[in-house]
Amino acid sequence: MAENLGPTVLITGFTLTGFSTFILALRFYCRYFRIGSLKAYDFLMLAALLVTWGITVINHFQVKNGSGRHTRDLPTEPSVVMPLLEGTLKSWYVYQIVYLVDLAVIKFSILAFYAAISSYLPYRVGVYLTMAVVAAFTVAMVFVNAFECSNPSDAWSPEFLFQETSSCRNLHPIYFAQAGFNILTDIIIILLPMPILNKLNLKRSKKFGLLGVFSVGLIAVGASGARVHALFVWSNSSDVPFDSALILTWSQIELNAAIISASIPSLKPLFSCSCSSSDTTSTASTTLGFTRRTTFSFLRRVRSSHSARSAMTVGSYAPSANSCKEIPAPMLANPPPPPPPPPPAAALPPLERRTRHARLFAQGSEEQRIAQTFEAFQPFRGPWIDLEGGKWAKPPPTLSRFSGSSNGR
Repeated sequence: MAENLGPTVLITGFTLTGFSTFILALRFYCRYFRIGSLKAYDFLMLAALLVTWGITVINHFQVKNGSGRHTRDLPTEPSVVMPLLEGTLKSWYVYQIVYLVDLAVIKFSILAFYAAISSYLPYRVGVYLTMAVVAAFTVAMVFVNAFECSNPSDAWSPEFLFQETSSCRNLHPIYFAQAGFNILTDIIIILLPMPILNKLNLKRSKKFGLLGVFSVGLIAVGASGARVHALFVWSNSSDVPFDSALILTWSQIELNAAIISASIPSLKPLFSCSCSSSDTTSTASTTLGFTRRTTFSFLRRVRSSHSARSAMTVGSYAPSANSCKEIPAPMLANPPPPPPPPPPAAALPPLERRTRHARLFAQGSEEQRIAQTFEAFQPFRGPWIDLEGGKWAKPPPTLSRFSGSSNGR
């Protein structure tokens, strides 16, 4: 058995809280620089992290006042024991209240995130009902812990601790009730989004991966269970200063595991392939009962390929007037100008040769499909029209965008 658990409490607290800070910084980076927005649940998690740092500092003072050491190793002089005991009682009094607030803020952040991912009414009712229950329970328990004694100052008074009759209540059953409620709500919070995630139209591997990401919170549930065991050992212990360190350690693990697991889904942009807007600019819309995806990068590549071929024709070789040999361009004094590159979507081709984008629309009238394709090509309209035989010419001003002929409209 270790002689002093104080260093374990401090190392666990500062290491895990520092790692949680790193994860939350990555979350804010992804949310602000990759996605472009920060939501209320992000700032709630930031508030929870600040409260967790406060608990880490409180635990430092508890260790400084003797938590983690065996009773036999503590000083016995009253002039030394009483200040240590008073410091321990004060730090514990603050800890038991701040711990409840920290857990509640973490759960509010997770539930606010859940409310933002779906508008399904029964699901949102469940989310808001869980938030209301957590808020009501937290407020009630904060008052119970804050007023455990008729006179609140008696809670950190060493003199009242040694009295046979005290105005303070025994909070051990309350601690177990709080721990049980935390485990129950943790499980509910983990299960809440599962029906929504299960209905997503994804591959089975991706769906299981997503469910696994949202199930990381089970680590916090396991830490809560270990904390319940530490509470049981502490409530029946004859070496209270030593066994109280186990409660502090598992509390740090529980809080930081909750922060980390709640932030992992926001880190997806770090591990997904990012495509720049110059490569792929896509829009999704529902048309004629189908999902349409218009990708303008294809049109850009077609346009650039025309330009590349024209440049290659001028810069690499050009046909001579007297010979069919390929002559390098620098040997020609005045190389002939290239033909104007036809824009790929200057105007709609005949219906029998419409582009592959128009083939995506399997329903509706012919005019509707052409009109939709025309709207998709709208940014790339030009002054040229494809005639029969591969010839290109400027269209007349009255050319219809639907029929490909001049009808006076």
